[in-house]
Amino acid sequence: MFWIHSLNKFQEALHKCSSLESLVLTSSEGHPKLTDSKSEDTSCNINSFSIKENPGKPLIDMIFSSCTFPSLNELQIERMREYNLTYQWPSGAFISLISRSSCVITTFSIRGISISASDLIAALHVMPSLLSLEVEDGEWHYNCPVNQHQSPINSVFITRLAHRAQSSAILVPKLHSLHLLSYRMTSDADCGFDLSFIDMVESRWFRPGSDLFAAMSTVGRGCIRSVEMKFARRNIDPVIYKPLRVLDEEGLRVVVSGMDTVVI
Repeated sequence: MFWIHSLNKFQEALHKCSSLESLVLTSSEGHPKLTDSKSEDTSCNINSFSIKENPGKPLIDMIFSSCTFPSLNELQIERMREYNLTYQWPSGAFISLISRSSCVITTFSIRGISISASDLIAALHVMPSLLSLEVEDGEWHYNCPVNQHQSPINSVFITRLAHRAQSSAILVPKLHSLHLLSYRMTSDADCGFDLSFIDMVESRWFRPGSDLFAAMSTVGRGCIRSVEMKFARRNIDPVIYKPLRVLDEEGLRVVVSGMDTVVI
């Protein structure tokens, strides 16, 4: 684990550890220093990369803009402390990193980062080989107007994950594992989200041994195997999620929990 104060120090560490395969970066308190260097740094062996970001000038932006990881297949991005209301997800820089690296991402985790549903969808478009996806929208302070913050875990994102779109538009077609944790408070639209979520899961489940399972496998579409949906700050109606119990009995691992209850 490296404590990073400047991009130059990070690049120096990569050069000294050329055989490094797994990297965790934790930025210290304060503002990582931007450099005048326009060079890009390449690490051919790193396959697992985790960025744990503290408040300040985002280290994330600098890494996305300056590095190339051709062997990368696991990427975790996490905000370690209080939510930064002014942070803007660098969508273009992230897409450039993945495209420039020509890497095959199979595991992607993003926690506590301010990212819109549209930006998350754009990011997932450049990771078609994704097998495992984890999204947590951030535990904001209780004295903040939580519902005013953007959260990627909404009906727009859930609907785009459904498999009923045209083949050219399907998002993460090979997805096996999905973990979502939302701190969004209760609103009038919750029922609509719940129904969209159920529809999405049903569209991605193909009963093992069925003709549909075989057909989807031949065209490169994976069957969802594990789903977790946790609501940290709202209760849910167990009756609404009853359809997913059927899938659980067929072999899909499903966990759905509200603030006080676990319904599946």
